[in-house]
Amino acid sequence: MTGENRAPDERFMRSVEEKIKVSESGKQSFRQEVIRKAMVAFKAGEKFRLASHARVREAIEQYLFEERRDVLRLVTSTTRRTRRRARRYPWCRSASWESMGTTSTVRKRR
Repeated sequence: MTGENRAPDERFMRSVEEKIKVSESGKQSFRQEVIRKAMVAFKAGEKFRLASHARVREAIEQYLFEERRDVLRLVTSTTRRTRRRARRYPWCRSASWESMGTTSTVRKRR
């Protein structure tokens, strides 16, 4: 894509493969299967997309969800607290969000 040669990130690939239970001994055949599907798409003039390989899509979705789990928790808890504060105090919505943003920043620093 960029014309730059880089070594594959083995740790990343293994962590994604582990999400869909690809064993250490089966990793090579799984990777070859993905390459074959990508080559078939390329020869057909199509782009290889996540939707092209269901197991790869599932693995990457699981990986990304786990990587961002803390962010999702923070957003969810902030939203709940903002609603509670908005009911308890006669603040406008933007003031509630601003107060929660400040609170979240302070809590994250600790």
